[in-house]
Amino acid sequence: AVTMRFRRWQATGDREDFAAAEAWLGTSDIVERFKVWPVRRIAGFHCDAPLLLAARVMMERGQYDQAVELLEEILPHAEETQRVVAQIETHIVRAILEARRGRLEDAQSSMHSALVLAAEPRYLRPFLNEGPSVVPLIERAGASIPNRDFTTRLLSSFEVAAPVRRASSV
Repeated sequence: AVTMRFRRWQATGDREDFAAAEAWLGTSDIVERFKVWPVRRIAGFHCDAPLLLAARVMMERGQYDQAVELLEEILPHAEETQRVVAQIETHIVRAILEARRGRLEDAQSSMHSALVLAAEPRYLRPFLNEGPSVVPLIERAGASIPNRDFTTRLLSSFEVAAPVRRASSV
């Protein structure tokens, strides 16, 4: 429920939804518990979702170093256990974070990694979930991935999704 409210905040900008995610983060010890890999491993397939949500909240608060620390905790274990979606999401969040810090080369590198991982299985949803604000990063990084068709398809998916979002908000 908290993740859904955070996603809704991303789409609409409703601060109440962000406040709910912030409140959850402040009252829960799940981040501290899930930082420990054996605990996360036992939690199963969606074990990184709370940490990714926490990293996003930290990023919104301007706590970039803490967010990077969480992302650097997630990625090696996601790679080790071949959880491709977790790897993609981690790279996307890192790309957004680096762009906000003004580190555009690092942002482009992270987005490139996400695109390369997502291209073969054609995973569009992790990018679309972030909303149109990631389009410039995708355009820059997508120019250098081997599967340019995937980038084209992904970018056109944003164009199709935009009218649907506008229509549903009326």
